[in-house]
Amino acid sequence: MKAAQTEYYKLQCIMNQVCMEIKTLHTAAATAASAAVVAAAVLVVEVVVVVVVVVVVVVVVVVVVVVVVVVAVAATIVA
Repeated sequence: MKAAQTEYYKLQCIMNQVCMEIKTLHTAAATAASAAVVAAAVLVVEVVVVVVVVVVVVVVVVVVVVVVVVVAVAATIVA
């Protein structure tokens, strides 16, 4: 009976270790998934920033062109 109890406790210990490993793997998988979500969010933010910068540059270029045209037209009228 004592030997059977010892074997039972050994098996229970092994099962506990297996359960801990499963929990660790589950946590690692969840962390990896979270990291992937964060990486995707960062990528989206980077794309948005690039788009905003491009739009700002285009607007600035258009404003500069309009100002140059207006100044040229005004100079022609004055001359």
